[in-house]
Formats: sequence, C-alpha cells, structure tokens
Amino acid sequence: MAQRLRVFVGGNAYPLKGDNEKLIQLAAEEVNSQLEQLGRKHTGETEVRLSVLAALNIAEKQLKLQQQHEIDRKYVVKEIENITDMIMVNLSNRVGRQVFNKSCW
Repeated sequence: MAQRLRVFVGGNAYPLKGDNEKLIQLAAEEVNSQLEQLGRKHTGETEVRLSVLAALNIAEKQLKLQQQHEIDRKYVVKEIENITDMIMVNLSNRVGRQVFNKSCW
C-alpha cells in the first residue's frame, strides 16, 4: 500500500506516495548528491540545467547497470547450460557403462 512521505531535493520539499519509503529516501539522497556534485563543478549554472545534468547522470548509471545485468544474466545462463551438458554426458557415460557391464554377465 502506498505511503505518503515528503522528501527534500535541492532544498525543496516534495510530497510523494510510494510503497518503499526507504528506497524513495535513498533515491532522493542520490539526486541531492548528484545536484551537489554538479553544483560544485558547474558554478553559475541554472537549477534547471543542473537538474537535467543530474537526471542524465542517473539515467546513464541505470542504463549501465541494466547492460551489466543482461551480460551477467547471459553468462549465468550459459554456465548453467554448460554444467547441464556436463551432467548429461556424465550420466550418459555412467548409464552406458552400467548397461555394458550388465550385458557382459
């Protein structure tokens, strides 16, 4: 169930609704951190421009994480397929030896 909460970003209060208050607070902290860092680097820039730069930085981080997640997912799937293949070969060899051994009796 959505909770009402208030976060402060760039010195302004924003009333929000959300299911995970802790996550929303962390998101607000990340935005504030980006705004502060950019404000120090780009003195004299407008609040709007700093906000857009912060949004772009955060979006870039998110896209990189998504790309890495997909790379990791494909790696794990491939490793599972390799392990499954090894198990199947090993089982086939064992079953083949058992059939062979029994037929020799």
